Amino acid sequence: MARARRGGGGAAPPPASSSPPPYVLVIDWIADSAQATAAVLRAAGWTVELESEDGGRAYRRVRTQTPEAVVVSLGAKPSHGRETIRSIVQPKATRGIRILAIGGSEADRTKLAALAPQVECLGTAQELARALGPGSGRTRSRK
Repeated sequence: MARARRGGGGAAPPPASSSPPPYVLVIDWIADSAQATAAVLRAAGWTVELESEDGGRAYRRVRTQTPEAVVVSLGAKPSHGRETIRSIVQPKATRGIRILAIGGSEADRTKLAALAPQVECLGTAQELARALGPGSGRTRSRK
């Protein structure tokens, strides 16, 4: 589990506590692709954690350590991505977590939109970094 602090912005650092700092969870079943997405997000200053083996483990992590956002790749195993997203958006405790999907075909994104219309579908990690970056219109909060 690699972590890199989000920097800049002039905001005061969060108070010291036993809870981990806010992070983005990247779920991609191809480890090299997960690392590449994480590198783009780290370069933008985000704390990143990866899961590239088990969607169930990713869901348990989301339940116990709520991330700022979850990024799910639809590239290699779109059905796994949709099932993982479904497991996050259905329970009341996790349905408010921001989810961004990257890659996949138009058909994959259409299926995902029918399942979870609140998910933001993006094409590339660079688009993802812009969506999560400063000025994206999103506020950062921990629940």
